[in-house]
Amino acid sequence: MTQMHEFLTQAIYSEMLDAQAKHGCYFNSDHEASAVIREEVEEFNFEVKNVKDCFKDYWDAVKSDDADDILTCIKTLESSVKLALCELVQVAAMCAKAIRTIEQEDED
Repeated sequence: MTQMHEFLTQAIYSEMLDAQAKHGCYFNSDHEASAVIREEVEEFNFEVKNVKDCFKDYWDAVKSDDADDILTCIKTLESSVKLALCELVQVAAMCAKAIRTIEQEDED
């Protein structure tokens, strides 16, 4: 789990740096940070719904014992999980950017 945590920390940091390059190092306000984080959470929730739908399709294929459908569904499920993870990394990256913004304000 430690290796996974380190990998995710790097992914979050990298995503935060990408966002900072595009949109600046800090948020302009807590309201802006909240709005950006809310948008990322909404995108994550959308992807989680897709994961649930894909799992239902996969389970239905398993119950019908259709090997081709099982493979198609599990591949789609894997892809959906990856998209959800990417969105979750973006949520964490925007939280990290908000933390940096607050810490920078405290230094001023």
